Amino acid sequence: MTKQKFNDQRTAIQDYLGVSDTSGGSRRSCFVAALVDARTFTGRDPQTGKKLPGSNHGCWLGALGYMALLDQVGSCLKPKGMNVDGSQIKKSLAYFSDLSDPEIEAIYALRCAFAHDYSLVNINQSRQDRQHIFTLYQGDTAPLIKLPRVSWNGDFSTVTVDYRTVVNLEAFGDLVEAVCKRAREQAAKDDLEISLPRGVSELLLRYFFVVR
Repeated sequence: MTKQKFNDQRTAIQDYLGVSDTSGGSRRSCFVAALVDARTFTGRDPQTGKKLPGSNHGCWLGALGYMALLDQVGSCLKPKGMNVDGSQIKKSLAYFSDLSDPEIEAIYALRCAFAHDYSLVNINQSRQDRQHIFTLYQGDTAPLIKLPRVSWNGDFSTVTVDYRTVVNLEAFGDLVEAVCKRAREQAAKDDLEISLPRGVSELLLRYFFVVR
C-alpha cells in the first residue's frame, strides 16, 4: 500500500472487510481468512457463503470460527457515532444485528464454552445471563436461539430441560453471515470507523498478513 492509502481509514476498512483490495492481491485480512475458513468448515461456498447441499452446516469448529469473527469485528469496527459497552461479541451483534441483549449474552456464553474448553456449559456466578447449559443442533427452519424457561443456577444436580439454552448452529452461521454483509454494506457507504486505540496502523499491522 502507498503511504496515502495506509493512512486512509475508509480504504483500510474496505480492504479489511474484503469490499476492495488496494494492495494488488499481496495482502489479505484476518477477517477474510476467518470468514473463508468458517464457511469451509460449515459446508458453505468459501467465496459467497451459500450453503452447499448435504453438508454439515452445524460444525462446531466452523461455529467457533464464526464466533472469532464476531470478536474481531467488535474489536475493530463500529458505526460512526455509535458506542456500546460490553464484550466484543456484544458490540458486533449490537451494531450489526437485531438480537436482544439476553440472546447476545447467551451467544457470548456459548463462545466462552467453545473457546475455553470446547464444552456445552459456561459457568459465570457473577453474571447470571452468561451462565448457561446448552443443547445444540442444526436446522434450516428452526430459530437461532431458545432461551431457558428457568435461569440455570450452576448446580449440575438440578439440570432439567427447563434450564437448557437451545442454539441452532446452522442459524448461527446465517447470523454471522448477515453481520458480515451488513458491515460490508455500511463500509461501502463510509458509515463505519475503526474502534481500535491506534486506529488504521493497528488494524493493518494486527489484522493483515502478506500473501506469498
